[in-house]
Amino acid sequence: MLHRWFNAVIKFHRIKQIESLTH
Repeated sequence: MLHRWFNAVIKFHRIKQIESLTH
């Protein structure tokens, strides 16, 4: 249960980081 939430958070953080780098 917690693992899935953690995975989602990591994915979101990664997308945010990529967006910040592209911007």
